[in-house]
Amino acid sequence: MITPLSQHVETLKEFCGWAPSKFLFISDNVFSSLIYYSHILPILVCCTLAILLFVRSRNDRAVRILIFLCLLFSAWSLFDLITWANEVPELVIFFWSTLIILEPIIFITTLYFLLVFIRNKDITNYEKLLFFIFITPTIILLPTEHTIQSFNLLNCEREATEGWVVFYGYVVEVIMVSWGVIAGLRAVKIEKDGSKKKQILLVTTGFFLFLLAFSWGNISGSITEDWSIGQYGLLGMPVFIGFLVYVIVAYKRFNTRIFATQALVASLWLLMSGILLINTIENVRIITSLTLIVSLLLGFKLIKGVKREIEQREKIERLAIDLEIANSKLKELDLLKSEFLSFASHQLRNPLTAVKGYASLVLEGDYGKVKPEITTVFQTIYDSTVSLLLMVQDFLDVTKITQGGMKYDMQEFDLRKLLEDIIIQEKPVIDEKGLTFDLIVLNENENYTILGDANKLKQVFVNVIDNSIKYTLKGSLKLILEKQTTKYIVSVKDTGVGISQEDIAKLFEKFSRATGARKINVTGSGLGLYLAKQIVEAHEGSVRVESPGVGLGSTFIIELPVL
Repeated sequence: MITPLSQHVETLKEFCGWAPSKFLFISDNVFSSLIYYSHILPILVCCTLAILLFVRSRNDRAVRILIFLCLLFSAWSLFDLITWANEVPELVIFFWSTLIILEPIIFITTLYFLLVFIRNKDITNYEKLLFFIFITPTIILLPTEHTIQSFNLLNCEREATEGWVVFYGYVVEVIMVSWGVIAGLRAVKIEKDGSKKKQILLVTTGFFLFLLAFSWGNISGSITEDWSIGQYGLLGMPVFIGFLVYVIVAYKRFNTRIFATQALVASLWLLMSGILLINTIENVRIITSLTLIVSLLLGFKLIKGVKREIEQREKIERLAIDLEIANSKLKELDLLKSEFLSFASHQLRNPLTAVKGYASLVLEGDYGKVKPEITTVFQTIYDSTVSLLLMVQDFLDVTKITQGGMKYDMQEFDLRKLLEDIIIQEKPVIDEKGLTFDLIVLNENENYTILGDANKLKQVFVNVIDNSIKYTLKGSLKLILEKQTTKYIVSVKDTGVGISQEDIAKLFEKFSRATGARKINVTGSGLGLYLAKQIVEAHEGSVRVESPGVGLGSTFIIELPVL
């Protein structure tokens, strides 16, 4: 009678003393607790970094690749623990086979991360195709005898005979490591930025040490069949993470903030908690000594970082106090400036009004007939005085707006009638420049009664129209009035010099004039359009300007609410 295989397995378990496992990978079958330390600590380190980076830079492609790498590495480490701890041969064979496919994928993913980190962009489709070609044979041949040829149930060590697919995987690993090192060194040679050069060199070094340790552990186990030493090659992952953390902290990669403190605290926690995985006093001494050394280094770094943060915070607080004092002084100076402008403007307006009046009397012949050349002189005096008075009034209005003292006499009036009066007032200036000026009312039969300060709004329209007249050397101006359901729209369209997009953005600011404006018109305070904007907004309206560009004319658009 032939004994079932399951019965032989149970007999072998009893003979070899295989203990039952918990959660697949926890059992007394593992001969050394250092194996748990070498497997679980790297998982915790890698996943901790991945979580910290995901929270802060989840959209970064390199971060997403690193997270995938940590998942692959964690799966490989857990599956490897199962092959050590589990007493069920079928499970050991299954997870052993899974390790063979995971290994080259880990190497390819690590190389993928390095290339994206170096280039700051995704790899090419050609490189992705190469990765797929390298991994395809392993995937296809995984369930065949070319992967695991035999498994010795009569040996308490549960030895497996590996096929050529395993060694093909090692070839792929060597190619991936060589590719990454060459790419890193070439990038270092080409890169001109010293900071970027150092980052690439550090990450490439970490990449090389991690994969060298990882492959050394696996290849040495396959050749010598002693897998115990190879387990510690997994500690290359914390080394790789250490290089990454240094680059992140020192060079502020991946848009991280306060990352240094988080990473250092997490590292200390992981080192301390890792001691719980050790159950023999000899191993505890080894790991405690290592942890003490690393903790001292990390602790010094942490204290130094915290001290720097405190110094920076204190400096910022001092700067904030100084800024507040300076801001208070600036407000006082601004108030004094406004008061001075108001006082000076009032003092200037009276003599200017007198000059204007006397010049007007001379021009009108009240002092008798004067020679033509004298008339020309007095006309120039009169025009200049009018310009100065308008400028003085602008200064006074700006002061009132700044101090909140601008008053508005809100009454109902006919907006259309106001615009018609303005055209009559501006006609002499328009005719003198040889321009045509038309008033276009789009809704002739509409009622254009509006609630507002007629004098202030007249000042707005005059400022805008004068601005168009000044910068229109030839052609025409059109004043367009339109009524919509909730608003009136007044547009002043000219064929003037036009405005660039850069100037449009700042045209309604105080003392702002378009680039090259002084070449065409030397007068002007740069306050007219600012005042227009403030007055219109006080009427709950808006004003803007549109222009196709320099030399293509412009259109000023004023919108006011319907009564």
